Amino acid sequence: MALLSHDVRTADVVCEEAGTTFTLTQEAFTRVIMHNPKIADLIQRAVSDRKAKNRDLENKRRLGK
Repeated sequence: MALLSHDVRTADVVCEEAGTTFTLTQEAFTRVIMHNPKIADLIQRAVSDRKAKNRDLENKRRLGK
């Protein structure tokens, strides 16, 4: 989500076993979504869904549920 909003990344990744990680720069990400409108749309929908779920979780936390 930070790649879309240009905010600081707020997530961590913890692996249970050895793996390989990749870095996607802002520039590379922008090129991908500019040249692939379908991918941009899918990512935007995923971000909207994630934000809605985060709001729901925060509201439940505030209400003590």
